[in-house]
Amino acid sequence: CGFVKFSYREMAAAAIDALNGKYMMR
Repeated sequence: CGFVKFSYREMAAAAIDALNGKYMMR
């Protein structure tokens, strides 16, 4: 359970970073 939560958080953070990077690039 904890591992899944951690993994989900990492994926969410990566997705947010990617979105932020795209917005900043534009």
